[in-house]
Order: sequence, then structure tokens, then C-alpha cells
Amino acid sequence: MNTVTARKQVVAPSQWGAALARYKVAHEINQRYFKEVYGPCADAERAFEEQHGLEHGQPAYVERRKALEQMHGYRMPRSVEETADRLCNEACAAEDALMEMPAPDLAALRFKLEKLLAADDGSTDGWSADYVRQTQEDIRRLLP
Repeated sequence: MNTVTARKQVVAPSQWGAALARYKVAHEINQRYFKEVYGPCADAERAFEEQHGLEHGQPAYVERRKALEQMHGYRMPRSVEETADRLCNEACAAEDALMEMPAPDLAALRFKLEKLLAADDGSTDGWSADYVRQTQEDIRRLLP
């Protein structure tokens, strides 16, 4: 995640809307690729390793994995991993751009707060002070 600094200027709602649209598209493409391509490849790779008794931390794990890869070619294609990394980076950059941008209104502030306070896995993420600074500025500006 990038370091974010608070900005003093106000952003027009149309700028926020364009950045939000970019984020939503990048996020959706990233999620879809993970669900339809990367996830199934990773699941197949894990299943193959389990089927062959290969577990992280075992003695000679790396050597056994290399031997299985040479014999069976079971590993995920590098292009799948590279695409997943690129799409994730694009989605993260789009999210960072929104979090860096001053919220033009309460709806934008709500989006930011919901992002920061999301508890999808039972807890919230630990954000850096730099990452939340602009949202703190937005709260001070938009909420009396």
C-alpha cells in the first residue's frame, strides 16, 4: 500500500466519481480473475501437492516440488501469476488514489470509512497513519 499524504484542496464530485468508477472496474476485474482463473489454478496446485504428500516445512520440500514439477508440470503458469499480480496492483493503485483524494461530500466520506472499517474476515485491517490521514481531514472538513 502506498504512503498517502493529506491534501488541503477540495475535489470536485466529478473527479471523485471518475476515480470511483476506475476503482470499481479495476476491483471487479481483479476479483473476477481471481475467482475464475487464479483461484482454480491455485486450488489445483494445492490439491496436486496434497495428493503427492507434499507439505511446506517437510524435509527436502523444495527438491521434491521441483522434481514433481519436472515430471508433471503441475505448477500454475507464470503468466497467470503475473496477470494476477498486475491486476491486484492496478486495483490497489485505484483504491489508493481514492483514499488520497479529499472526499467531496458525505457519500465519498462514507465510502472511505466503510473501506477502512470493513471487517470481512472478522476484524478490521491495521492501516498506517499516513493511509488514514486524508480521511481524518475529510471528517474534520465535512462533519461539524
